Amino acid sequence: LFKIAEERAADWDYTFQASVLEIYNEQIFDLLVPSKEQDDKLDVKQAADGRMHVPGLIVEDVSSLSDVAALISRGKKNRSTFSTNMNEHSSRSHLVLSVL
Repeated sequence: LFKIAEERAADWDYTFQASVLEIYNEQIFDLLVPSKEQDDKLDVKQAADGRMHVPGLIVEDVSSLSDVAALISRGKKNRSTFSTNMNEHSSRSHLVLSVL
C-alpha cells in the first residue's frame, strides 16, 4: 500500500489513517486509549454513504508500515487477554486494524 503510494507520488497525493479496536464480550474498545481512561461505550454505525464506522474511535495518521506496526504494538498493550484451558496467553477478544 505504502509502496504503491510512493510509486504514484508524482501523480497522486495519498494520505492514510489507521485505527485499532478490540471486540471483547460483545463490546467495542479503542485500543489506542488505555482501558482505565475509556468511559464511553463505542458502537458500530452506518454512515449515510453506507460505510461502517465507529464514532469516537481514535484515528491516527500513518505514512509507513512502521507507523502501522507501532499502532498495533500500542494497541496490543491495551488488549484484554485471559488464559483459557487451551492456551495461557490466549485472548477471547478480536483485534481489528483499519487503514483508511
